[in-house]
Amino acid sequence: MKSLFFSVFATGLLLLSANVFARNKMIETQAKLQGVTVYLNAAELTHQGRVELPSGTSTLVVTNLSPLAQEETVQVAFEREGVKILSSQFSVENLSLEELASFNPAAQEALVEYKALLEKSNVLQVEKKALEKVLGGLGMHADATIDAVQGNTQKLEDLLQFTYEKQKSYELKLSKVNEEFQLVELKLQRSRERLQELGIRIGQKYSQGRVILSLQTESALNTGVYVRYLAFNAQWRHSYEIRGEASEKPLKLVSRATIAQNTGLSWESIKLRLVYSYAQVYQEAPKLLPWTLYGQSQQQKMSMLKAGAAPVRMRAIASNRFDEDVAPVMENMERSVDEAFEDRVLGAGDVEVSSGMLNLAYDINIPYNVLSNGRDHQIEIQEIELPAQYSYFAIPKLNAQAYLVATIKDYNRYGLLASEASVVFEKMRSGTTFLTPTNQTNELPITLGVEPRIAIERKVVTDKSSDVFLSSNRERVFTYDILVRNNKKVAVNLTLKDQYPLSAEENIKIELLESSGAVVNSTKGELSWELKLEAGEAKTLRLSYKVRYPKNVELNF
Repeated sequence: MKSLFFSVFATGLLLLSANVFARNKMIETQAKLQGVTVYLNAAELTHQGRVELPSGTSTLVVTNLSPLAQEETVQVAFEREGVKILSSQFSVENLSLEELASFNPAAQEALVEYKALLEKSNVLQVEKKALEKVLGGLGMHADATIDAVQGNTQKLEDLLQFTYEKQKSYELKLSKVNEEFQLVELKLQRSRERLQELGIRIGQKYSQGRVILSLQTESALNTGVYVRYLAFNAQWRHSYEIRGEASEKPLKLVSRATIAQNTGLSWESIKLRLVYSYAQVYQEAPKLLPWTLYGQSQQQKMSMLKAGAAPVRMRAIASNRFDEDVAPVMENMERSVDEAFEDRVLGAGDVEVSSGMLNLAYDINIPYNVLSNGRDHQIEIQEIELPAQYSYFAIPKLNAQAYLVATIKDYNRYGLLASEASVVFEKMRSGTTFLTPTNQTNELPITLGVEPRIAIERKVVTDKSSDVFLSSNRERVFTYDILVRNNKKVAVNLTLKDQYPLSAEENIKIELLESSGAVVNSTKGELSWELKLEAGEAKTLRLSYKVRYPKNVELNF
């Protein structure tokens, strides 16, 4: 292409009135969709057509564009030089179902089938009403005739027999018509659903976009014309699937794209480019503003709590955690997975990954069909092998379950994204986790699932716990036993964590009495045990601490 894309709606463009278009020679071309770049919130569509332009001025109408194209983003370019765009206009025109289906052979076939079924349904409805009227008229005629032959037994019997045979014949015909009508209606419903899957809803109005250009050419020429624009009714979501076979083998991390679009155009055999960024979103680097602290009395804090008001900082954290831009919530499709599903992952030559300063892009070299129906289309685009170290982890205070955790060393080498990930371990779906490659260390833990064969119990030791009042102070001792048992047939490594409270005031004294050899982090109040449990082995760990504080103070134990 010798000329760059030219924005047909750029400022300073000479706008001509509609009568100028009418004076020029009108040329129309249908621009075929050639490629789509899908952003997280939009899609950029590129069309290509070919046209024979005369010398001088002419009007070119480029059709088959999305009716939802953002007018200010429409750009036009010509393959050959010597074409000057004098003015432009973007418009939307209505389409018949036949015109809409003409872009898709499968839709054409489905529409022909639907129309044939619809015609048959109408014929059966007419036949059904005719039979019902005949039966009704037959009954009225029989009643009148019976009154006329009263007293003539032979004629009455003949009339009744005739009426019976006729009514029986028409009732059988009506029954067959009803059966056939119900069958046709069922096929008609399936035909509607098929058309809907292909992006056509019966009864809905459809349209397409077009660009009308006033052109001036130095000489007659045959040239390609390209149209590019942005449409916002399209998006894609990124997620992972983590697949593991056994604890001694590497994990397989499959990148997955879920694409949906409702741009009014079906993407047929299109090579897709998936860009992990947002299109036309206002961006501005954050700025620091003056930070002023204000005093707040205890009474004011209590009033806020009673009113149900959360501190501002907590509200901000909650908002960030569930912000759709940061962590989009994806629908979790529960299913079993075996080796056959691995064939769906694109091969090494089928996808190219490029990383720029501001985004990550996947260029899919295999053409895909994405219908304009708003439904999700899934593509598994890349597989990464992650060497992992496996161990079990538990915090009995919060959850009496042991979790299998895979730790990835030097995870920054793999260019991971913050995404939801479904976990399939040993051919069984074990749940969903979220990859957060933002650790300050070079290790990324991935939770794979719960191991039910490691039994854990945390219980209060009552005879080692106490509550004593000493003059103006109160002294409480808390003692817990953590019971762990490995019911697996092999040895396991288990990391256990617990905690004791920290004091925020001088008159509250806390002393750790017993920790069963745990590694103690006194800054965080954390205790860690690294255990190796043989098959069938059980261990008991004890945690005990003492808290002394003024007896007129209530603590949040």
